[in-house]
Amino acid sequence: MTLYHCMSARSFRPLWMLEELGLPYELKMLPFPPRVKAPSYLEINPLGAIPAFFDGAARMTESAAICHFLAARHSPRQLNVEVDEVEFGVYLNFLHFGEATLTFPQTLVLGSPPWLTVRATDWISRVRPHVRNTRRTMVVL
Repeated sequence: MTLYHCMSARSFRPLWMLEELGLPYELKMLPFPPRVKAPSYLEINPLGAIPAFFDGAARMTESAAICHFLAARHSPRQLNVEVDEVEFGVYLNFLHFGEATLTFPQTLVLGSPPWLTVRATDWISRVRPHVRNTRRTMVVL
């Protein structure tokens, strides 16, 4: 198994999963963003995005999907919830929550791109409804 990883990137999710499972893997560290600072990486992943993961014939680039793959393949009924279990839907929902629903408010809280300059009062007024909706979702789930 090989994982291409950058510090403080979404590749941390599958890296953590590999460590939790105690699986042997090769870690390839790249500078961020690799599409700019490591152009040869485009031969591995033409989008230049992190992560890239390889396990035999499996080639994957989505962090939550890699975690799901690792749990299903290497940890059945331990870190994975099987399709026949009652909690399967909740498991999938939370597995993908961090990549989907939580990404937008997280991006606003952790920082905006340099080309977007927003006054602090504008920023707070934009973030507050998204954080509130995310909290409501977590309570419901």
